[in-house]
Amino acid sequence: MAQADNRMPHEEGPGTEAPPQRDLGAEVFSLSRLLGDLLGDVSDLLRQELRLARAEAAEALARIQAGLVILATGLLLGFCSLLLLLQALVAGLSRVWEPWLATTIVALATAATALALVWLAQRKLRLKAAYPRRTVNEVREDTEMLMRKMQ
Repeated sequence: MAQADNRMPHEEGPGTEAPPQRDLGAEVFSLSRLLGDLLGDVSDLLRQELRLARAEAAEALARIQAGLVILATGLLLGFCSLLLLLQALVAGLSRVWEPWLATTIVALATAATALALVWLAQRKLRLKAAYPRRTVNEVREDTEMLMRKMQ
């Protein structure tokens, strides 16, 4: 029959080895270094995301500026065309129709052209176009990646 082993789990004896000694100082240093590296990486990541946000804001501003130029051009052309058409077309149509009817037709045509240009400018100036989609997506992905690494 086998004899029962009455030794404690950490006792020295034949067939048992002492548990390895852990160097807590090295582990604390290693952990603090890892945390420092992680904070440095997060800091770098935030700087990169801010650069991306600035670039997207500059692109959005350029689109808004282009929209404003189109709007100003449309308004100016609308005004000029109103004046010219009222002058030329009313004179020409007054030979066929009553002057009041000729003036009304010319004014409606000019207004339709101006409205079309203003509508085009409004499409360029939508606030949705200024939303930094790529930056938001990148930050969301980076946050999810950090959360997965922390688990």
